[in-house]
Amino acid sequence: MARNPNVRIEPAWKVSHLYGMPCAFYHQLPAAWYLAARFNDDFENAVLHAINGGGQNQSQAMLTGALVGAQVGLAGIPQRLLDGLERADELQQLAHTLASQMQT
Repeated sequence: MARNPNVRIEPAWKVSHLYGMPCAFYHQLPAAWYLAARFNDDFENAVLHAINGGGQNQSQAMLTGALVGAQVGLAGIPQRLLDGLERADELQQLAHTLASQMQT
């Protein structure tokens, strides 16, 4: 993701206030995109800022997590966030299967 260091929203979670807090996709995606670009190597901070933004924070955190997760890979997600995940082994196997299919 291209990132312009001159564009900065402080604190980052206020991005929700800039783009809007309703659940409509056109509100959620710009905010998630901004957080994913700003925290492109920090999954936890990206998701926490999405959650702390308020509004439809669950969908915003999901989108942000997907975008940053695609950048950092499974190794970039803190293990403690995966440990409590229900059916974690099954989901990780599905992710590995999908990733291997994408490489062919």
